[in-house]
Amino acid sequence: MRNPMPYSPLIAKLRAVTRIRDEDAAKVNSTWINEYKTTAGSDIVSAGTRIESLRVILDGWAARYRMTADGNRQLTELLIPGDFCNVHATILPAMDHGVTALTDCRVGKIDVAALDNVIIEVPVLARAIWRSVLIDLTILREWVASADQHDPLKTVAHLLCQLHARLGIIGRVRANRFVLPLTDDDVASVCGLPAMPATNCLDELKDCGLISRKGDEITLNDLRAIHRFAGYNARHLQFRKPAERATA
Repeated sequence: MRNPMPYSPLIAKLRAVTRIRDEDAAKVNSTWINEYKTTAGSDIVSAGTRIESLRVILDGWAARYRMTADGNRQLTELLIPGDFCNVHATILPAMDHGVTALTDCRVGKIDVAALDNVIIEVPVLARAIWRSVLIDLTILREWVASADQHDPLKTVAHLLCQLHARLGIIGRVRANRFVLPLTDDDVASVCGLPAMPATNCLDELKDCGLISRKGDEITLNDLRAIHRFAGYNARHLQFRKPAERATA
């Protein structure tokens, strides 16, 4: 039986950037083909492929990646529930990178032609999708600037601040605590660090009291302090205030 609103993380993300009425959000459901599960380590989208349907993460974590000249996989961007995997496929002839599941994932498939029709009928959805894409690009620019500081500790701290903000939009943060279901190797790869320094950075952030870590749960103990330490400013996200999203 079809889930009446399978894309709740996606809708939450779109409502974070644009006012969307319930009836318009429901129309996204008409573009739904199906959903499927994939295991950690599997490709959701492979580089060079042309895919006729859009993929969106409904549950679990994934990452964009490129293969380096020496055959290693370099993670370039983390994807969380509500994120499109291949919105590029609506314009570009093929994907120039791959998307891999870092954990077991539930992935939704959206019919591109059906989505085009809904966007024509409800232009606000087009604005929401492209504003979301532009904010993703802004996040990427901020991330590149942070990584260019050549300070591994601040780079890891910046990543945690970024994830705290993004996960908060889809309701995955409680009392500044969120689940980080990644290996230290995953954190190292997305930060462009060797595995051991990434592990040391997480331990050092814990030792100095900026974070607490219990299993795969991360708590940012003092939000202002870790923002200041990492040089993180959430204003670049340009998300609507929670009260504004509640009236959508």
